[in-house]
Amino acid sequence: MEILVIIAALLGLASLGNSSVALSKYIRRILIIGDSITGTHYYDYINIPGAKVKGVFWGGQQVVYIAEHALAEIKSFNPTDIVFIGGVNNIASQVVGHPKSDPIILAANVAKDLTTAWKMLYNKDRRLWIGSTTPWFGYTKYFGPGKSISELMKRVTLITNEWIMKQEGKLYYKFIDTSPMGNSSNVMYKEYTKDGLHPYTIAGRKALAKIVQDTLIRGL
Repeated sequence: MEILVIIAALLGLASLGNSSVALSKYIRRILIIGDSITGTHYYDYINIPGAKVKGVFWGGQQVVYIAEHALAEIKSFNPTDIVFIGGVNNIASQVVGHPKSDPIILAANVAKDLTTAWKMLYNKDRRLWIGSTTPWFGYTKYFGPGKSISELMKRVTLITNEWIMKQEGKLYYKFIDTSPMGNSSNVMYKEYTKDGLHPYTIAGRKALAKIVQDTLIRGL
């Protein structure tokens, strides 16, 4: 809790409040946005009666970039709901760029970027659903043969995910917990991934789609 208070103080956060979107008897338009995690097309497996689902993604990009480039799609698609899973690239950038920094400070920097991106997407007439970063502590490709993500990167990830979860009802509508994609060590299950980060397999895409779909159904 103390860590979250520190981050909040560093950001000077102001609540966007709960969206008051009224349920409609007409079709819901759900826009799925994100980075290369969304680029696996997991959203193709989301099936919600009465809803149209569309996905757009920008692989390797950080959250503000994604939000900026999603605005044109938002204008044309006019979604009633936006699902956004992202932040891994922000975390990696912070840690690689500041390998000896305090994890709380780095997580606060990530939180600042997330807040900026969410505010760009926020509208009182639509619901914003935010996911935790998917389990990725088994990822090695980015860091070279025989190397894995550092303890600092793990710490920043855990602090960031805790902070994201605590912003439900403040900076966005509902939290999507993607942690069931992995084990207690935040390593994605092997049957879901080929590289430890992306849910490339059919089982992985279906698993993430089910998590998102179930959360949407509970909250719609």
